[in-house]
Amino acid sequence: MKHLYFTTLLLICCACTLGSFAQVRTKIFKDGIPSKMLSIDSRNIGETKVNAPSIFNSLLNKAPDDSYPLEYINKFAVPVAVNIDMLSQAKSQNKGDTLVYILKLNAADARNTSLRFGKFHLSEHAILSINSSFELTDSITASENSRSQIWATRVYQGSHLDIILRFPAAEKEQNSLVIEKINFGFKKFGHEYFGDEGASATCNINVVCPEATGWEEERNSVALIVADGSEACTGALIMNTANTNTPYLLTANHCLAAGNVEDWVFQFQYWSATCATNSGWTEDIQFNGCTLRANYAPTDFALLELDDTPSQCSGIFYSGWNRSSSTPSSSFALHHPAGDLMKFSHDDDALTSSSWGGTNNHWVTVFEDGTVQPGSSGSPLYDMYHRIVGQLHGDQNNMGNYCAQRRGEYGKFNLSWTGGGTNSTRLSNWLDPINSGTYSINTENISDLVPPLTISGPSYICSSGTYSISTSLPVSSWVVYPVGYATISGSGSSVTVTRTNVGTVSLEATVTHPCGDQSVISRTIDLSGPAVTAYGTQGSCSGSSQTWYLYANTPSNGSNWNWYVDYLGTGSSIYISSPSSSSTYVTVTGGGVVKMTYKDLCGVTRNGGGITVYSMCSSFSVSPNPARSSIQITLDEENKQSAAATAKSQETSAENMQLIRDKVPQKVQTIRFVKIISLDGKVIKQQRFNGDQLKQTQMDISGIPAGVYIIEISDGINSQSSKLMIQ
Repeated sequence: MKHLYFTTLLLICCACTLGSFAQVRTKIFKDGIPSKMLSIDSRNIGETKVNAPSIFNSLLNKAPDDSYPLEYINKFAVPVAVNIDMLSQAKSQNKGDTLVYILKLNAADARNTSLRFGKFHLSEHAILSINSSFELTDSITASENSRSQIWATRVYQGSHLDIILRFPAAEKEQNSLVIEKINFGFKKFGHEYFGDEGASATCNINVVCPEATGWEEERNSVALIVADGSEACTGALIMNTANTNTPYLLTANHCLAAGNVEDWVFQFQYWSATCATNSGWTEDIQFNGCTLRANYAPTDFALLELDDTPSQCSGIFYSGWNRSSSTPSSSFALHHPAGDLMKFSHDDDALTSSSWGGTNNHWVTVFEDGTVQPGSSGSPLYDMYHRIVGQLHGDQNNMGNYCAQRRGEYGKFNLSWTGGGTNSTRLSNWLDPINSGTYSINTENISDLVPPLTISGPSYICSSGTYSISTSLPVSSWVVYPVGYATISGSGSSVTVTRTNVGTVSLEATVTHPCGDQSVISRTIDLSGPAVTAYGTQGSCSGSSQTWYLYANTPSNGSNWNWYVDYLGTGSSIYISSPSSSSTYVTVTGGGVVKMTYKDLCGVTRNGGGITVYSMCSSFSVSPNPARSSIQITLDEENKQSAAATAKSQETSAENMQLIRDKVPQKVQTIRFVKIISLDGKVIKQQRFNGDQLKQTQMDISGIPAGVYIIEISDGINSQSSKLMIQ
């Protein structure tokens, strides 16, 4: 993380694993691994001792860091090349139909040990386990196979490892396992035992301490990176706008200088269960290998894509991010200093800017709680909304006193977004693959990133159709709602639906996910052709009549159209201009219901529904209009008829009749009251007229200012209005 860290980038692409959901778990035992957890008793098997390289002893006990030769300042281990073939050099045992190969390895005097395998290939039923005195990795299977045949271990404490390979005897020729490198730790790395204070600076704070409350989700996205078995960095899985389980991991560009990216190891959920000491942890998750997607030296970012996709049940999260250039008012960091268990740092003050390999391209934070140091490089810096705004580059001014100067410089995420302007030098095309343009995104639980499942099959069936879900997940049940319209035959991911009635149904499938939770996927099916529905819009007036336009919403799905009057209000009239077409004009006085039938694509006559039509046109006239001093008001002759509605057909519901009564203006029977109203609702003039059958009258409007008004007439019960212009 120090200034000395930053060297030329090695553009190395990692191998792709064959198992898309591979993951390895290591269990930790405070008092040593219980004998019942070990499948083989290796106490009577001789050791294979490997001596450290000559430089090792001169490095073993040096302190402080500055006393190391330049090339070892940022390293904690030195490698030794070996060629140990498990199938020819390990002790073999025959356990019935199972072959067991046991190698007791002694990396002499190493403080910690890690291995790199070449020619790594496990058969379908093979299990590889590796253990130190209190760390047990027993879940290494064929899912870890890769095209490069390279696989690396975590860093185990101490110098002794037991390596045990088991597989059915019939699969012997399908296995190969050769140790080609052993890394001898000359520095303390992480923790050495339960309660150990750890290798990091004493002012660091465990991520389970009260200061880190509320960061439980983000810590599940952060990983310790072991690079080439000899250097440590930190990174974080980061969310993308497509909401897919794509394991992009953000870290520092300078970490790539460690080389040999193909055997990088990523350890998640690696923290202490207690605040005071490094103790109480029981298990962490390991992933191997990655692909370099993008990197940019000026902001020191590297974006990797892990070869292994985390399982939905892993408890892992993807961190959110914020690409705004706005200055966060506070900041938070999660990291693995010196390869130690995860730590937490916090700054209550607003970030400032610094220049490092560019101009104002880094955020600067000075932590009140915790610090950062080598091993923290690449770790995420979060804003107050739990979104990544940068990754740790280092501190240009700090040469080792991390608790006295708690300062960190982070490459700005917003500048990394566009980077150098190409896909290999920017974040945008990887983290926003749908080109949404969004500026921020929140942290997400991997269990919520379920790939969308859909039911495929025909949109309608005349007799039967096949429906399926493209998934390897178990489908526990299929049902059709409502019941009585179709039957289902078959099971699993594909079934046949057979029509027994006409209508629209919902086909539902219940899918069980790896973590045990279930989801219901559904789709709509038309039984006997897609349904066609009648729609209508109001048009223009002609006296008290109004024109409507009625139409079938999807005319391509029907034929043999028939529009007819199903209900007519007394005193009303309805004229249908084109009753045999998919659309028609209808002229309405009063109100009623027009329905439509058709033949669907399966030849079945269907009901397309009805439209309640009515006239909202005025049934009185005003002349002249525009007017100057007086107006004549005349009721239309047809106002003598009642607009009370009666049913024509028993098919029309009482609700439809009431709807027409509510919507059709009830006609004024005599002129009793007249109001002139301004557009703002103020009554300018009102006049009462006498007579029971007054159909025409005069009204003086002199003195009313020129303008547009509303004239309203009423018989004391019903009222209607129209527009009046006064000059």
